[in-house]
Amino acid sequence: MLAVGNRVRSADDTGYLAAQLDGLELIGSIPYSDEVIEAERAGRPVTALAGDVPAAVARLTNALESRTRLEVKS
Repeated sequence: MLAVGNRVRSADDTGYLAAQLDGLELIGSIPYSDEVIEAERAGRPVTALAGDVPAAVARLTNALESRTRLEVKS
């Protein structure tokens, strides 16, 4: 079992989350984004957004792929 941080605003948030997981590994995090919230509320896909979120999702996907040795098809 692995953990993913969501709506992370800073390295301090990541550290806090990791400390609260009682040994569960924090494999990645998705940054807080007003653009994501606005897109979700408007029914627009968040996959088309620019910025930190797509990069964080790509890092998370890569980390999971390397753990499972499976390719995730986009």
